[in-house]
Amino acid sequence: MRTHVATRIIFVITFAAITLALVTTFLLNQSTANPGIRILIDRPPNTLEAGQNPDVMARKILPLMEAGYRVATPFDPEDFKLLPPLADRPVLHFRTVRDELARGILFEKGEVDVLFNSLSLSKTRWFQKQGASLVEAPGHHLSFIGFNLRDPALSDPNLRRAILHALPLDQWVHNKFFDMVTPLPVLADSFRPEAARSLIGSRGPIKLRFLTTPVREGNELALLVREALGKVGIEVEVVPLESSLFFQRLKRGDFQIFGSRLLRETENDSISDYLLPGKNKNYFSWSPDRTLADKNGNLSWAAAEKRVLEELPLIPLFTWKHGLLLSNRIRKSTPPPRIEEDSFRFLSTLQLD
Repeated sequence: MRTHVATRIIFVITFAAITLALVTTFLLNQSTANPGIRILIDRPPNTLEAGQNPDVMARKILPLMEAGYRVATPFDPEDFKLLPPLADRPVLHFRTVRDELARGILFEKGEVDVLFNSLSLSKTRWFQKQGASLVEAPGHHLSFIGFNLRDPALSDPNLRRAILHALPLDQWVHNKFFDMVTPLPVLADSFRPEAARSLIGSRGPIKLRFLTTPVREGNELALLVREALGKVGIEVEVVPLESSLFFQRLKRGDFQIFGSRLLRETENDSISDYLLPGKNKNYFSWSPDRTLADKNGNLSWAAAEKRVLEELPLIPLFTWKHGLLLSNRIRKSTPPPRIEEDSFRFLSTLQLD
């Protein structure tokens, strides 16, 4: 009896050991044949529940899943009817770390393969100098300063033009943004502080409020504007607001100046929602000639630029592109020629080296 029990125990242990070895071998083979790409982003997508619309980050990720990628991320794709992932595609492991310094440390330690728009331009440039590859996705993303034309002070076009002449845009591009943004050629000679002082003239003290969000780039831009305008006699109060409050204030017209950006693929894509009267993002209260728009009612930056620079409902600062920092595990590749604004589809061009 004891011999029989001992035999059974040995059999169970042997079977378990063989099973464990087979499973381990299978997993190792799988990880070797189909390793994952580790992507770090600065905020997570919301969990999707029945009846909810995907948030911005989820909308970026869904096209990858539709293209056959298995995505490891803290958001639930069960509400979407998708085909099974393709076996030959690497798993895309999305991870969220809110602190910028922590993201940089993880990348330097080799615990992350891809950083998507996750670092300041200075840190991005530093990692490039250390050998990291930078891939820029095609796009025409325009950063700008917007004015409330109903404000008593800013309704004066001379004050808006004085603000334009007070901004050292080329210096910012080279010294603050490390040539990783592109200045608009049409504004190459716009920095003329003496002209700014002349336009301001002898009017009394000018105090303006600059609305921004706590996002790093927005705060940095606001501080640069405050410094530049202070040199020509305009005092600027920087007012950082949480994003929802920021946009509430814009929609109510409760602001003077704000910083924001237009995200488009090309300068020929429509920005009617920002510039035409009655549109939901025309916070400037600007009413341009509708003949600027095409027959479908679409107004592009290419068509509007000249009129914008004449009337200055906003000051275009520079254009930039979404960027990926890649570790040496990832083969640098060229993104496709067109990229959806709310999509990570261009990540599908990355391959493990």
